[in-house]
Amino acid sequence: MLPFYTINRYALLLKPGLALVKWVNSIFPDDPIVYEPQMLHDNTDIYLIPEMNSIEDAEDWLKEHFLGFLENILEDWCEDTDEWPEKLDWNAFRELVDYTFQTNIIDVVTEEEDEEEEKEEEDDDFDDDVAGFPADKDELDWE
Repeated sequence: MLPFYTINRYALLLKPGLALVKWVNSIFPDDPIVYEPQMLHDNTDIYLIPEMNSIEDAEDWLKEHFLGFLENILEDWCEDTDEWPEKLDWNAFRELVDYTFQTNIIDVVTEEEDEEEEKEEEDDDFDDDVAGFPADKDELDWE
């Protein structure tokens, strides 16, 4: 049986709403996206946020911090900020994004397993240049 570890955080789940899909389709009409609730499984962003006393507190927290989330989502769909909706307020966020809070976050990876994985990743990190700084893969000339 897997061990379960409760994380003392909330999760904020953000999914593209119908209005967001319509906006994306207006910008990229040659490659339209069909809005179907089933497609949202692969388009859900999950953010760990501070633990709150209630969902109402989480909602208040989100009202104070929504803009960063909204900008991140819009940038994922279109990097040209000139194409973004003119108004980026709380009402625009609620129209463009479907969101929910999850209060029970459970981790099935032990701290030791997590540390082992991090160590393996460090050992496999061979993309450092001679000076010891991470190489910028976009600047590498492979030809």
